[in-house]
Amino acid sequence: MKYCHKCQMNMLNELTKCPLCNESLEEVGPSQGREYPLKFVRKKRFPIIRMTLFISMIIISYSIIVGLFQDFNWDYIFIITGATAYLCLSVVFSLKVSRNLGPMIVVQVMFLSLLALLIDYTFGYSKWSINYVFPIAIMTGTLVLTLRMILQPKKFSDTVVYQLLLTLLGVICAILVVFHVVTFEFIAVLAGYYTIITFLGMFIFGDQKMVHELKKKFHI
Repeated sequence: MKYCHKCQMNMLNELTKCPLCNESLEEVGPSQGREYPLKFVRKKRFPIIRMTLFISMIIISYSIIVGLFQDFNWDYIFIITGATAYLCLSVVFSLKVSRNLGPMIVVQVMFLSLLALLIDYTFGYSKWSINYVFPIAIMTGTLVLTLRMILQPKKFSDTVVYQLLLTLLGVICAILVVFHVVTFEFIAVLAGYYTIITFLGMFIFGDQKMVHELKKKFHI
């Protein structure tokens, strides 16, 4: 048996030079070097995403069938469908971006607000979804990202863009007050103020680091 020190491969032939690197081969015993190629067995993982999608399809389709063949209130079917879709998308998205908290928070704020709006609209639209759920969800998401930046300063660059998105949602929430879409003005204005002041605080304490991160994200 011959051995190539550069490629770290055993050669079971009579060649004097390695066919890969053209280096001279050394005569060795059967135990030196390592076998190549190595086989890596990929572990089978439980398909959580596919299972979640499949269960969601069963729940939604079953609800529709019950609504078609039974004297059942379709309002509840809309709520069941919306809630199932929300849970399904939340699980799928959380598994996809499990290492990054920022997009998960932004998506949760948007999905939860849409689900609340669907439930509110289904039962007559008393505007509790716009007056309370939407601004409170924005402030909660902003608080979570703020705590993350304080407790994990190294994650600052991963949080900037998502805090900017929450700030835009907070501004939209405050603008809804101007157009009288929101009837309980205090929480909406507070959400807009809180997100803006948080973003300005990131500018003050982040200094050039935040500016550099925004330029990098938006290719400026």
